[in-house]
Amino acid sequence: MGLVKITGARVLMRRIVTLVVLVILAIGAWWCWQNRDWLIYKAQRQYDRQAYGLNWKTDISTAGDKARREKKQIMIAFLKEGHADSDRLKRSIFPDPGFKVVENNYVLLLVDYPQDTSKMSAREKAFCDELIKRYAVDRFAVFLVAEPKEGGQQELRRFTYAGERPRTLLDKLAGGRFIAKEAVDSTPQMKSLDVPDVSKLKELVPGEGTITVGEDPAAAPEKKQGTITVGEDPAAQ
Repeated sequence: MGLVKITGARVLMRRIVTLVVLVILAIGAWWCWQNRDWLIYKAQRQYDRQAYGLNWKTDISTAGDKARREKKQIMIAFLKEGHADSDRLKRSIFPDPGFKVVENNYVLLLVDYPQDTSKMSAREKAFCDELIKRYAVDRFAVFLVAEPKEGGQQELRRFTYAGERPRTLLDKLAGGRFIAKEAVDSTPQMKSLDVPDVSKLKELVPGEGTITVGEDPAAAPEKKQGTITVGEDPAAQ
């Protein structure tokens, strides 16, 4: 008899473990489905960089794709470490909270050379060299605004930074008065699972032969003879 009980307990435990594993796998599958766009985005080679208080792209192709999705123009900044105006932009202009709205109107593309270019990765240097050559830029602290087009980008304007304050610089980028658009970001974000709050579930409507959550079984109404409800002592019939 004892052996039968032990065997039954083991079978029950295996079933419980199997059920728990299946529940975990189901939750994981549902999370992956909810976050499929974010997982695909993370699995691909990305060219995002956070620097000087702003979010940048480092590749013209991905910058163009993002700009078309968000209906924005592209702003390219050509900078170099140790260059006086480049360093002022990095230190004083870009981190200024009043300049942050530039991201509402533009996808930012960064060309940022260190003093020692041998410290750059081969990929990053190739992208920077490509943009310098494509747009024939021969100096630094230069801004270029382009319209994203299929198959290439159409240059709209360019200028060299000359010590402008953030608001004045925004107006120069806009080619007039800068008016910030509504903030849009098409970058997929990780979603959390929506776990229902059981404390807010409505109680069952009490009726014949039922006991609601939180109800004291002893206080349940008297049942008809011949029926036994959950929590009722059969011996009391």
